[in-house]
Amino acid sequence: MRIFVGVNAIDKYRIVEKIIETSDENVLEEIKIILGITESEEWSAVPDSVKQTINTSLQEIKSGKLSSSETFIAEIKSKYQRL
Repeated sequence: MRIFVGVNAIDKYRIVEKIIETSDENVLEEIKIILGITESEEWSAVPDSVKQTINTSLQEIKSGKLSSSETFIAEIKSKYQRL
């Protein structure tokens, strides 16, 4: 019997994937409200390490290195099936 409490890492990756895939401005605005992201939070306030990670991720998306959540889940299950 498995008991799930809260949101696990796979759920978080699925959420992030859906956010990245959507172009619906209303959905993105609602997410910003839920997460408490305001317009005053400017790119200049973002730490350099986070900027670098974001830019690297955007380059990977553009070059086709983005993998689906199904692929990610299969890799995680394969890696941790022994646990």
